[in-house]
Amino acid sequence: MDAAQQRRMDILMRASLALLVLLTGCRQALDLDGYGVRKEGGSPDGPMVPTFVDGGTDPPSPGPGGNTTAMPCGAATCVLPLHQCCIGGYSMTPPFFTFACVTGDQCPMLADDTIAGLHCSGNANCAQGTVCCIRTPAMKTAFARCQMSCGAGEAQLCDAKAGDTCITGTCKSDNISKWGLPPSYGVCE
Repeated sequence: MDAAQQRRMDILMRASLALLVLLTGCRQALDLDGYGVRKEGGSPDGPMVPTFVDGGTDPPSPGPGGNTTAMPCGAATCVLPLHQCCIGGYSMTPPFFTFACVTGDQCPMLADDTIAGLHCSGNANCAQGTVCCIRTPAMKTAFARCQMSCGAGEAQLCDAKAGDTCITGTCKSDNISKWGLPPSYGVCE
């Protein structure tokens, strides 16, 4: 290797090292572990929580279920309360649904349309004394959260397989399409 080649190699190595230092600093500033996973609470020792977990399209057992710390979301499991289960729909006949666990309160566009952002899917995901209530605001996307009771324009989400107790009515999936959810979910009617 002649002197010119050696010099180019030194410059390339220094540039690579500088880029590595820059990227490492950005990763630490964003508090990521290097795999697109945000560290909870900003602590380097905190548990790792993925910011997006793909739950697939039309999995065999999409939900509801779980407990106060985990909730099925398609083929994925959302970490509660950090994630919400975002459900998207394909406007075909029959309809198809796609699922993803996402951190925060905003669901990304899934499929043709994002139709629901669920922080709960039934009583099992809520603390004692609260129920899972779903509502559809003007923007068409349904949202579900644990509350003391469901208000006007809301319905109590429930899991018929788990034998959820409804404040009023019984747990049914007959009219779940009104809320844009797959038939495995139910509401108290």
